Amino acid sequence: MTNDTATPTGKLAGQHAGNIFLMITDVIMPGMNGRELAEQMAVLRPAMKVLYISGYAESTVYRKGVLEPGAQFLQTPFGPPDLGRKVRDVLGAQREVEALRGVSSLPNPKPTERPPAAVSQLSGSRRFS
Repeated sequence: MTNDTATPTGKLAGQHAGNIFLMITDVIMPGMNGRELAEQMAVLRPAMKVLYISGYAESTVYRKGVLEPGAQFLQTPFGPPDLGRKVRDVLGAQREVEALRGVSSLPNPKPTERPPAAVSQLSGSRRFS
């Protein structure tokens, strides 16, 4: 699911019947910031993880109070390998917590299973900014 603005994202998420494991959102957007969007989405999808991206330095984002300490953050520009590693880190952290609790909301890939197309295509050299 993709969306250009924050406003209709909650509607899209509410209409989506499947799981949403991860939301990637910009920190600064028209209408509301990424943290506000994540708070709204948490009502609909409490298990969903959030990865924030921004061209602002991580220290600036935290110092200005836009994100809470401990929020998952990736500064732009970044390349597909950087995004792939961060996504695996964020979702892997969820698996570790759930393993301790004895539950899982994420599917366990088979050892020989290829990653989803969206992750396997992150091996190019394009940079996002």
